[in-house]
Amino acid sequence: MRRQDRKVSDPATIRNILDSAQVFHLAILDPASPAPYVIPLNFGYELEGSTLRLFFHGALAGRKYDLLKNGPHSAGFALDCGHELVLGRESQHTTYVYRSLIGEGIVRQLVETEEKRRGLEILMACLTKKPCHVSDGTLAVTAVYVLEVERFEAKQNLPKREAEEEGK
Repeated sequence: MRRQDRKVSDPATIRNILDSAQVFHLAILDPASPAPYVIPLNFGYELEGSTLRLFFHGALAGRKYDLLKNGPHSAGFALDCGHELVLGRESQHTTYVYRSLIGEGIVRQLVETEEKRRGLEILMACLTKKPCHVSDGTLAVTAVYVLEVERFEAKQNLPKREAEEEGK
């Protein structure tokens, strides 16, 4: 990371970024295409120490399903939140406020009923901010995946007043 002054290593701040982001972008290789396939997805997560897992879901058909069903697959990801353009008196003093997390890992499809249920319940709890139960009927028609993150970096550019309050 070039801008070490923007690096985030505090676990509470990383968790706050994950809680604030509504979508992450998953990049996977498609052998039929010269470019990675990038998919915007809602997600749930588990963060235990430095171990991060991102859970997402989809239909049992389609390009994402076809690419991931014969898993595991290497993937990259990015998520961000807190966007704001801050205009300076002069153009060189203009900045863009953001918080982000990028990284890579291994995606695998969850196939066992209880691991699928757990993954979807984590996803739903993160989205709704309350515990959820997932029915067997929902599990039967839903593909559930986990991205086991192997490496990630968090970064932020906050307005000076917030950076001072947060202590980075």
